[in-house]
Amino acid sequence: MTADATTREHDTFPKLARANAARMPDHVAIREKDYGIWQSSTWSDYLARARAIALGLASLPFRRGDKVAIIGDNRPELYWAVLATQALGGVPVPLYQDSSEKEMEYIIDTRRRASRSSRTRSRSTSSSRCAPAARGSKRSCTTIRGACARMARPAS
Repeated sequence: MTADATTREHDTFPKLARANAARMPDHVAIREKDYGIWQSSTWSDYLARARAIALGLASLPFRRGDKVAIIGDNRPELYWAVLATQALGGVPVPLYQDSSEKEMEYIIDTRRRASRSSRTRSRSTSSSRCAPAARGSKRSCTTIRGACARMARPAS
């Protein structure tokens, strides 16, 4: 295999995660301290959890190029959701859960405007879907919250 082929084979986060899960499934991919005790997830766990989230997103009207606001802490669930979104060709937009409503609204609206202008330039048909910043917002959006990602853990 040439260097170019190897580079293309691992040129995205989803491709690299899948390759790592195949090559070293039982190696630790990510660690997190929970109640003072380090918890580890292997590459095969990482991929399985991201796949469960991706299946949930795919069951929605989710299309390549859609934006997904992922609201949560800097935890493994956030990265599983990022991987799931990218694996489906989406664009993850991580937001901290303690961000103010105005901050979230600004980021989401900025992403939405950038998406509209790039769609106009490229004549692409993909839609922009971001999480509503305010409760009760009428915007058409896709949201992943940390709690939802935790629920997507596969049975042991």
